[in-house]
Amino acid sequence: MLLTKELNSCTRQQLFFFFLKPSSSILKPGSGPVSVPFGTIVHHDVELAVILGKDLRNQPKDFSPEDALEEIDGYALSIDTIAWNGLPWLIGKGFDTFLPWSEFIPKENIPDPYNVRLYHKVNEETKQDDIASLMIFAIHKILKKGDLIFTGTSKGVGPVKPRDHITASSGDPKNC
Repeated sequence: MLLTKELNSCTRQQLFFFFLKPSSSILKPGSGPVSVPFGTIVHHDVELAVILGKDLRNQPKDFSPEDALEEIDGYALSIDTIAWNGLPWLIGKGFDTFLPWSEFIPKENIPDPYNVRLYHKVNEETKQDDIASLMIFAIHKILKKGDLIFTGTSKGVGPVKPRDHITASSGDPKNC
C-alpha cells in the first residue's frame, strides 16, 4: 500500500487508530481558511466522508459490504489536516478549523463510493489523484449512525504552508 510506504508504516493495522474531531474542527464550505496555530507543521490529505443513516456495528456474519452501502445517507469531501509536531494524532487532528469539508453529497450522486476518483491540489499542483478503494479503511468496517466516517487517505499527503490554496474534488462538479 503506497500510503503506508509514504508514512514508513508496515501495515494497515498500524494505521488503524481512532481519531475524534471536535465539532470546532469543522470548517463549513465558504467559511474561511484553515487556521494554523503558530509553530505547527501541518499536513493535509483528501478523504471521502460517509454519512450513515443507522448503526452498523456488530452486524451478523452474513452482513455484506453491499448491505452497508444501503445504509449510507450521503457523502462529503474533506481536506483532513493534522499538526505533525510530534503530538499524539488525537490532539494533532483536533485543532479548530482542521476539518474543511464540502456540502452534503446525496448518495445518488456517488453510486459506487469505492470507485469515485478523488483529486487534491495545492496551489494548482496535483498532490493526490486516486480512487477511493485505495483509501485506508473500507466503509463497512467503521460504522455508527450519524458518524462522519473518513476512509483514510491515499498517497500524496504533505505540508501546508502559509497562504497555500488547497482544493479537493471527486472529479464531478456537482459533488464539490
